[in-house]
Amino acid sequence: MPPILFQGEHYIDGGFYCTDNSDLATGFDRVMILALKRPTEIPSMSVASLDERVKILQHNGALVEVIQPDETTLAAFAAAGGVLNPAISAPAATAGRLQGARVVSERISSFWG
Repeated sequence: MPPILFQGEHYIDGGFYCTDNSDLATGFDRVMILALKRPTEIPSMSVASLDERVKILQHNGALVEVIQPDETTLAAFAAAGGVLNPAISAPAATAGRLQGARVVSERISSFWG
């Protein structure tokens, strides 16, 4: 993208390392990562994959749990027009709360126990 003029200054998109910043958790014993799933048709813009970052954390001794939207939540995103559509807020919140209730009883309680 070309530089964008904003308040008299030119800015460029410098990219980013990753969307979950899990590398910042290096050194902790337990790490829970909340991460969206990238649609397969969209290329990754991250320098390192989530799987690679999880392996690095585990190699450094961390117990790692990754929570991502389940199929029901992804279907709610799709029905609302995708994650960039502002209309997704209510369906995403509802689906996320339902998934959260399931995940707490299935995985999180034992992870933090």
